[in-house]
Amino acid sequence: MIKVGLTGGIASGKTTIAQFFEILLVPVYYSDQRAKALMLKEPIRNQLIEWLGKEVYNKEGELNKSFISSKIFKNQDLLNKMNKIVHPVVQDDFDSFCLINKEKEYIIKESAILIETGLIKDLDKLILVTANKEDRRSRVSIRDGLSRLEIDLKISKQFEDSKKIGFADFIIKNNNNSLIIPQLLKIHNTIIHL
Repeated sequence: MIKVGLTGGIASGKTTIAQFFEILLVPVYYSDQRAKALMLKEPIRNQLIEWLGKEVYNKEGELNKSFISSKIFKNQDLLNKMNKIVHPVVQDDFDSFCLINKEKEYIIKESAILIETGLIKDLDKLILVTANKEDRRSRVSIRDGLSRLEIDLKISKQFEDSKKIGFADFIIKNNNNSLIIPQLLKIHNTIIHL
């Protein structure tokens, strides 16, 4: 089984691209979704409460995303500490996902920060989804209702596409005038013939 990373900046279209791969019956591990689910359970739950306080979770027991964002995105040390708590548990979960899908030709691990966190070292190939910053800002504004300042702060925590390109085996351009399906099918056919 080939482990393929799928990455790109915030609102580049990674999740949409990943869903297209699922249509092709490629198993996809959505790192961000799994991290959020795992943060509701032990051992992460107690560590986050101990570290940031009970405000990490709302009355319904769900993640208080705005509280967490207000703490970690303005403080690199806190962001690094959060990653040290969450990433090992997510990695174990991904390893289990790989075992379940070991008979598949390849799987996809979707994550915005594969390169930034060094998780790329555990993957065989990397697909980078690129999109220009204005398209990305517009998508985040519509999707999350954030201000331009908040959007730019999130963008600043990730590597620029120009820095990520050197790590990529494949690139999907997801600008408003780009056709996605032909790019995706070409990559899929290349991978299954490796």
